[in-house]
Amino acid sequence: MPAPISALLRYLLFALLLLIGTAVVVLWTLPAAYLYQHFDKALAPLRLQGIDGTLWQGNAAQISYAAVPLGRLQWTLARTPLLGGSADGELELNGAAMVGKSQFSAQRHRLDLTNTELSFPASLLAPVLDIPALVLLGTVSVTLSAITIEHGIVQSIQGHLVWDQLGVGGAAAATLGSLRVDFEPRPDGRIIGRIRDQGGPLRAKGTVELKGQHYQLEVELDARAGAEQIRETLLYIGERRADGGSLLRVTGNLQKLF
Repeated sequence: MPAPISALLRYLLFALLLLIGTAVVVLWTLPAAYLYQHFDKALAPLRLQGIDGTLWQGNAAQISYAAVPLGRLQWTLARTPLLGGSADGELELNGAAMVGKSQFSAQRHRLDLTNTELSFPASLLAPVLDIPALVLLGTVSVTLSAITIEHGIVQSIQGHLVWDQLGVGGAAAATLGSLRVDFEPRPDGRIIGRIRDQGGPLRAKGTVELKGQHYQLEVELDARAGAEQIRETLLYIGERRADGGSLLRVTGNLQKLF
């Protein structure tokens, strides 16, 4: 190979390596706030404010969903999986009311969450349960081994939810005990949650079904022997049954997550 051509190839190779190295350094240190400016519309109705740090490790002073503030979000992102087209990392949420953490793996239009733990006040369930006369009390703790979300819609859930210190205020006040919901996916695409009480004055048994954006809840509620006084509270929940208990039926649609 003639010397001029060989020198030119070496020069081009050096220039290419220099460009790649520069791109890597820029990406390595690129501010997260700069990236968010280009993808904020795709993440709506999620919104981040007060962003600091880089793509790989950073935080947002406030994350909100549909204008509801949730708290401070921190994240770490592994670098190697990006070579295979996946973004893997960890999230941690710390809010005045909501606290949680999760591992995640994101690909185009798909998000997988694992080892998810979340705690929040039961009052946040009010729009889903639709019991306007009562104020929901207590704390909800969520422990999920796996969640799959595609195109902003939940496709699969494995894990459970516990509603501790279950109570209501408002038109009728009562302390009712605790509830547990165990979630599992079905082959037909449905997600079924089995609802049962965990002792206390309230007896509860039912299911919640989620498919796509549509959900349907049906649960039978009644007082245990010796706790008949809570039946006055049950008058405000669902439909009155002949045996003195209540049947709560709720259907609705969930907004896309992103």
